[in-house]
Amino acid sequence: MIVKLIFRALIDPVVNPILSERYGADHTAILDQIWTGGAERWATLSRQSTLGAAITVRLAAVTAAAYETLAARHTPAEDATQIVYDIAWAIYQRMGRAAWIASGALSTDTAERLRLATIAFRIFPFSAPSYEWQPVPSPTGVVSFDCLRCPVAEYFKEQDLSELCVRTWCALDFPLAANVWNARLERAGSIAGGASRCDFRWHAETSVGKINAPN
Repeated sequence: MIVKLIFRALIDPVVNPILSERYGADHTAILDQIWTGGAERWATLSRQSTLGAAITVRLAAVTAAAYETLAARHTPAEDATQIVYDIAWAIYQRMGRAAWIASGALSTDTAERLRLATIAFRIFPFSAPSYEWQPVPSPTGVVSFDCLRCPVAEYFKEQDLSELCVRTWCALDFPLAANVWNARLERAGSIAGGASRCDFRWHAETSVGKINAPN
């Protein structure tokens, strides 16, 4: 119960405006249903070896609960996915902005700030060993690494919701790069999308063009 209250205190202020815009006065009841469904899913989660992984997998469970709650209210699948994406992006961009601001306290160089921000995310919340990271040699101005294991992708696969993961969680990295981290992300595939790894290639840029389609 305490964990749920903490999550709600942090997340509800971000989610309320998004649900209110779509569902009006019903948004409070919908949000309550989402958290009830999420808490029920938490009871069945596998134990994670890091706090960061435990948090992200719990959020994945809430994501699944949100999608199913909206679908139960006869929201078309495309619309439900978009709403879940909007909610996830509202939260994720705040996390990314915090890492970017922190990197700016240590360097003014865009490439170095990008390196520091990606390190920060791999320390928390996407923490090893629950998440498995492999560094990849890269040229100047590019930060390259592969993710070989992703607990969030594993959770969505267990729930037969890998496509939802691809279109929400996985898709968020591209606007994070372009809109927050002054970069361009290239990624040929993702674990949730069926690849053996997520091959992240972050290119530091001063101006960002078209965002590559997420996988």
